[in-house]
Amino acid sequence: MPKRIDWGPWDAQLGVLNDYALAKLIGCTSYAVWNRRKKLGVDPCPTAHDKVDWLIWEDQLGTIPDAKLAEMVGVCRLAVCQARKRMGIPGVVRGNIRAKHEIRWADFEHLMGTMLDEDLAKVVMEQTGKRTTRGRITECRRLRGIKAFLPRRRWTREEELALLVAETIRGFCEEYGRTYDGARDKRRRLQKAAASTAE
Repeated sequence: MPKRIDWGPWDAQLGVLNDYALAKLIGCTSYAVWNRRKKLGVDPCPTAHDKVDWLIWEDQLGTIPDAKLAEMVGVCRLAVCQARKRMGIPGVVRGNIRAKHEIRWADFEHLMGTMLDEDLAKVVMEQTGKRTTRGRITECRRLRGIKAFLPRRRWTREEELALLVAETIRGFCEEYGRTYDGARDKRRRLQKAAASTAE
């Protein structure tokens, strides 16, 4: 039977320390802390695992057991495991460092956002011989704050006419799949050209 926790000295720390760190101090499970915090309606610590900048820990992910890294970061093991999987990093194999089939994403960071994610997945496979997916590229790109590549496509006469008579640029963008900035600049050029012609 689990020991009864005297929450008196610890309630003030709920939401100040993350659940895992507080659980270590109390000597209980992080679930017990989470349950108590929920019961009292206390928001989680702003430095909880969803706020961790995992890029700082990228070199450690997969090189040491998740549980050990969790202690270093101050989160639960599951948080480390989920972050590692999102970044496409396998876990420690037989107590050793990352598996040999791991992709070193830092080598491809300069290409992220310069081409479609599915095209970069092909480049990674061609250069490393290691298979990856568009979804994994997308996740790695987002973690680094890199915007997706938006290929340019030619404006058709139909689009140009529709843009000129559209009530709002946003409405036009939603219908034709154009970016707001691109459509706004295009509309200005078309209006300027029309005014020049009228003169």
